[in-house]
Amino acid sequence: MFFIGLATVIVFISGKLWPRYESAIWAVFLIAVALCVCLRLRQPVNYKSIVISEETIEYVGLGSRDVIRLDAIAKLEFVREEAVFPDLYGPYLEPKWVIQTASGAHVEIMDEWPHRMQLLRTFRKHLPGLDAAAAKTGFKARREGRWLCSRAATHLGREPARSKISHAERSGAQSVEA
Repeated sequence: MFFIGLATVIVFISGKLWPRYESAIWAVFLIAVALCVCLRLRQPVNYKSIVISEETIEYVGLGSRDVIRLDAIAKLEFVREEAVFPDLYGPYLEPKWVIQTASGAHVEIMDEWPHRMQLLRTFRKHLPGLDAAAAKTGFKARREGRWLCSRAATHLGREPARSKISHAERSGAQSVEA
C-alpha cells in the first residue's frame, strides 16, 4: 500500500513537471495498478493451489493435499453453506465442490473464481451426464443449498475404471481413489 501511495505522489509530481504528458503518465499508472490488482485477485484465498490434468485434480488445501482421479468420482455436488469462520461483517455463504469417490472418500474443494470455469469444463469433459445447469444454478444462488451435478452409474455393482498412478501420487501425495 505504501508503494501505491508513493507511486501516486510521483505520478502527480511528474504530471505537473511535464504537463504535455500528464494524461499519458496517469494512463500508464492506472493500467499498472489495475494489472497488479487483477493478478492479486487471481490467487486463491482458501487453498494453496490446484492443478488440473487429464487424469487427476491435485488440490492442496490449507493443511491437506489430495489427488483425485477423475474416473474415480462417484458423486459431485456444488454446495453453498455458511462458512465456519464469520467475516468481519458477520456470517457469509461459502461455495465449494464436494466430491465423493467410488470408495467413499470425501473431498471438499473450495470454489473460487480463478478456477471455477476450469473445474466446470474438466467435470463436463470427464463426467458423463454432468448437470452443468445445476452447477450454474448453485453459482448464482444467494441461499444455502446443495446441487447434485453428477452421480456415476454403477453397472451391476462394479466401480468405475481406475487410471494409472499419477506422478503426484508417487511423490507422496494423499491419494483419493476408487
